[in-house]
Amino acid sequence: MTTTEKTLSGYSDLFKRTYGEWGTALYGSGVEDPLEGMLVKKFGLGGEDLRFPIQTTFGGSSSFGTLGTANYAKHVTPVVSPQKAYARLLLDRMTMKTSAKSDQAFKRAYDYEVQNKVKNFTRIQAMALYNKGDMVLGQFGAAATGSAAAPVITILTTGDYRFRPAYFEEGDIVQVESDVGGTPALEASKFEITAINTSTRAITLSRLTGSVDLTGGGFNSKTHNLVLENSSFYDTGATGASTRKVPQGLLTAHKFTTGSMYGVSYTRRFGLCHTIDASSKLLTTDLLNRAVTEYQFKNGSSPRLIVVSYKQYELFINQEETKKRYTVGSVTGSSSAITKVRASFPSAVFDSAQGSIDIVRSRYVRDDMVFIIEPSRIERHHVEGFGWFDEDNSILLRSSDADSYEARYGGYYENFINPFYVATIENLATS
Repeated sequence: MTTTEKTLSGYSDLFKRTYGEWGTALYGSGVEDPLEGMLVKKFGLGGEDLRFPIQTTFGGSSSFGTLGTANYAKHVTPVVSPQKAYARLLLDRMTMKTSAKSDQAFKRAYDYEVQNKVKNFTRIQAMALYNKGDMVLGQFGAAATGSAAAPVITILTTGDYRFRPAYFEEGDIVQVESDVGGTPALEASKFEITAINTSTRAITLSRLTGSVDLTGGGFNSKTHNLVLENSSFYDTGATGASTRKVPQGLLTAHKFTTGSMYGVSYTRRFGLCHTIDASSKLLTTDLLNRAVTEYQFKNGSSPRLIVVSYKQYELFINQEETKKRYTVGSVTGSSSAITKVRASFPSAVFDSAQGSIDIVRSRYVRDDMVFIIEPSRIERHHVEGFGWFDEDNSILLRSSDADSYEARYGGYYENFINPFYVATIENLATS
């Protein structure tokens, strides 16, 4: 299709025709994470927040012989407030001009940049879903090696944020929350991740702004968070908690045995269903049976999904593989002799007394953890669907200090996770 459009609105229309629905098709497909494709998505969250009752007791009022005492069932009222999620894309102006002769040329020029930015945005939402209402990528407990301009930190293998390779990506911009176990503060400098060594858990950074020196002695013998830029609980240089900026995640539910969540204090039926400490044992059918049976006993229904890391899935399948038995040789009058080895399994399912439960893999689950969940009890409340920002009738905005245009993608939402429908197994063996 030939085009002679030369105005900014013309380029925006071309961009919209080419990529307008691409992000929508990707979102919720489950390509990035299986749970992302199964959770309930609701649209139209308006006002400052959403409030709705959740019943936590049946109430009394039942008896035999004579009338009992009437009373009311109890409930709690969670408050769901939207959080802001953004992606920014730069488009070189000269490339835009030289590729605008046809839709196909434009698409070839920008496919990689646009599609991968949206994929990364989808990845970030999945990371938030498995985190703790924050965007802590990992923690380090010692001063960095390298130099002040190019520090190298080593991510810890203990704690809630123990090393998860999928949370680190070259090019991501990060900040440091220092001394989170003592007097936490958000350091002013921003860094870019330039290299990742998954074997040694070493993350190489490049300092972009400020003068913070992570190799300094002040970073020794304390625990520090590496967080995605602009997502910290803390204000720069300030101590104490600030406003949460990231949607709630499953690790919040996993730790919800005290305190509050969505403005609601912990109660027996609005709190973590249960957690099992595996004490460094392998994930086994016995352990899953215990976790699922306890889940079914506590809330009277069965979970529909068991989410494990790729490492736990590998270890579990390896154990089940050793239990296979082959019948070799043909049965009289039959030609059905086994002549091929059938290695591994195409999928994994746990068969409970209340039905089958799929076991799926996620890159965002800690290697020592398993989540047992009911996806219909996890709701993502959107103000509107994710999309390109074009309220001023143009997706493309001219950059103030470069020969390029900027496009913005994102939306506003909150994850509502009913913790009573989340159970976990943790501290599993990882080898």
